[in-house]
Amino acid sequence: MVFTATADGGRPEVKLRANSWMVVFAVGCTEANPLYSGETSGGSTSSGATSGGSSTTGVALSTTSGTSTTSGTSTTSGTSATGETTTTGETTTGETTTGTEGSTAVVDESGSGSSFGSSGWFGPCGDGFMDPGEQCDDGNGAGNDGCSALCLLEFCGDGAVQPSLGEACDAGADNGDLGLCTGDCVLAVCGDGLQSRSEGCDDGNNVDGDGCEADCTPTYRVIAGLHHTCALFATGEVRCWGGNGAGQLGLGDTANRGDDPGELPTPVVDLGVDDAVDLAISGSSTCAVDEAGEVRCWGLNLSGELGLGHTASLGDGPGEMPPDAAPLAAFITALTGGNGSFCGLSQAATVHCWGRGQFGLLGLGSTDDVGDQPGELPAGPSGVGFTVAGLALSNEHACAVSTAGAVRCWGDGSLGQLGYGATATLGDEPGELPTDDVAVGGEVVQVGVGSGFTCALLTTGTVR
Repeated sequence: MVFTATADGGRPEVKLRANSWMVVFAVGCTEANPLYSGETSGGSTSSGATSGGSSTTGVALSTTSGTSTTSGTSTTSGTSATGETTTTGETTTGETTTGTEGSTAVVDESGSGSSFGSSGWFGPCGDGFMDPGEQCDDGNGAGNDGCSALCLLEFCGDGAVQPSLGEACDAGADNGDLGLCTGDCVLAVCGDGLQSRSEGCDDGNNVDGDGCEADCTPTYRVIAGLHHTCALFATGEVRCWGGNGAGQLGLGDTANRGDDPGELPTPVVDLGVDDAVDLAISGSSTCAVDEAGEVRCWGLNLSGELGLGHTASLGDGPGEMPPDAAPLAAFITALTGGNGSFCGLSQAATVHCWGRGQFGLLGLGSTDDVGDQPGELPAGPSGVGFTVAGLALSNEHACAVSTAGAVRCWGDGSLGQLGYGATATLGDEPGELPTDDVAVGGEVVQVGVGSGFTCALLTTGTVR
């Protein structure tokens, strides 16, 4: 608090800064003042009252010669030509600094709770005065009002949620328009025009039939394989075209489609009663997961990648569609495929893989193929070790993203694609899973893998 008293007739301007720990008097006189008695030339005299035998008054004097005395319990004398004073008498607290006209005397009343620097006494955060090291000080110890309890300015991105600033979330450096908390500290929702990790698309509206459906799923998705391509529509229909040597188009024959005029659009693949919600391709094999969480696969089956306990291809002859569901003992919601293997993400956020087990990429602590012999499925969840939000599978390795934005990888590491600063293969032996988090440098929204490399998309939009 600052008090200012100004009067005519040469009276001093007095400013008082006071709180529980110190009192500051600033006195500046520009001419003789009747409030002070004593010699008017060659020196000046002042008087002050004391309490309990101690002096709590500091007065700045500036003269060219003579002496200065203070009456009371304590006596001050000295020559002020050099701006110095000498204090004699009993003084319990306080420190007096004098110099030229308008200098300041500071008295510490409590002996604690303050600090002294080259500029003088520094008060605590929350005293209402902004001292060095403080970005703000609004006189309280509370936050959520623009100035934090540490006297730092509050802003979107500081990691603390301030509802008074309109924030619904604040993930600090992990805020981003691709994450769950946007760059404006607002929770991501379908229809806001920002595609978060849980959305297949977001075109800024909740309208069906415009390429991105009202629930933020694409009107259709295109998945490309080695020699064939499939499209999954919002209606749950699947259509495939391209190479068909193993029946991977799911049309009950091995004739290619799309290489001659009039072959497109191809017929809808027969998946049974339920519509498809996700689709994946692995080499010359195709798998779809339906609304009931069941996975049905067709095409090439060299390593048991169809998940049916044998190695016979399906879909290359009449009457083979729809195929049976793979016995995974989990409600699958999403699929990904590599060369000769597939992995599914379950509703319980666990990973279930089958097919070719080379390099340990099935995440089961071995290199055995799974699904090519009766009784091998269900094989149990892969040893990822966290709650999985996303999954990617290459020909040699796999990576998963957690709900917290962490990444873990396993399989072939010969080119450093696992991200652990080494070339060791992980997951092909017991005890190697779960692997550690990869030091990506931020919260990850999505991970993508290729032959010998891995990329991650962060909430900030950065790709690494």
